[in-house]
Amino acid sequence: RALAYYTLRRYSEALATADAALVQHPDAVLLHVIRAATLAQSGNDGEARGAAGAAFGAAFRSSRGAAAHISDGLD
Repeated sequence: RALAYYTLRRYSEALATADAALVQHPDAVLLHVIRAATLAQSGNDGEARGAAGAAFGAAFRSSRGAAAHISDGLD
């Protein structure tokens, strides 16, 4: 839903939805990206930069977990 709200330029709803979903899925890269873009569109550049950093962190954790899972499968 966060992406739908963002696409409709309903930024406050996009941010609230992304934040709520991130509680349940803290490593969901797309949610972090939507959050960063929403903050930027809302003029919150500092927070947007922080959110973009969180997106990169989530992407790193996700890729590291995927690599470990593949490695385990090859053992």
